[in-house]
Amino acid sequence: MPRFTAQVWVSGDHPYDAEINAQNVFQARKNIARREGVDENDVQRVFLIQEDDDHSNSSSGGGIDIGSWGGIAVAAVVLFLLIEFTPWILMFGMGATGAWFGEKITGQSIEEYAESDDDKGHGAISVVLILSLILGGIGFVKGNEIKQSINNDTTTEVQE
Repeated sequence: MPRFTAQVWVSGDHPYDAEINAQNVFQARKNIARREGVDENDVQRVFLIQEDDDHSNSSSGGGIDIGSWGGIAVAAVVLFLLIEFTPWILMFGMGATGAWFGEKITGQSIEEYAESDDDKGHGAISVVLILSLILGGIGFVKGNEIKQSINNDTTTEVQE
């Protein structure tokens, strides 16, 4: 069914646009007037909306455009990478968290230690690095357990 647009003029106010599906221009004018609660004389400039099929991005045509497939492909790749590299992601995140906790506990950051020329702060920076290594290791182990449980769940479903 064709789609029409029209300007609705209300007395003392600026016109506004309205759209409707109708069989022809006359039916569009009548339906817009009834829907908007105005006289048919207040509905002006009724035009058929031309839908250009070459430039339409709507999925009402029955097909899926390339943008949809691209979004699905990107989501699938991101999901695969998250599952495949879970141990490494958690190791990095937990290691960074350990370094942050170490800096807060000792009051010395890695940058301050690297820029200092004296032999002070070795104990503080070793606490930062130890916390970073311990939490990074825990993150890797837990990430590996998560990855193994995901792999085992899919394997048992396929075997059954």
